[in-house]
Amino acid sequence: YLGVMPEFRGLGLAGTMLRRACRFARWRGLSSMTLAVDVANAPALGIYRKAGFQAIQRKVTFTMFEPVSP
Repeated sequence: YLGVMPEFRGLGLAGTMLRRACRFARWRGLSSMTLAVDVANAPALGIYRKAGFQAIQRKVTFTMFEPVSP
């Protein structure tokens, strides 16, 4: 999971974290990475495309959260 708090967005932090994750994966001997992103998250899609990731499939997911009692 990768995320940047709103007050720190626009500083290039997500791209830096993604590059470090890719570098670490290569160091560990991995030849590929898979990620998931909401198609409505245009900023994230741009970061991933810039890093060389390509869309290979789309899935529909449904999530239900049960209310937590105080």
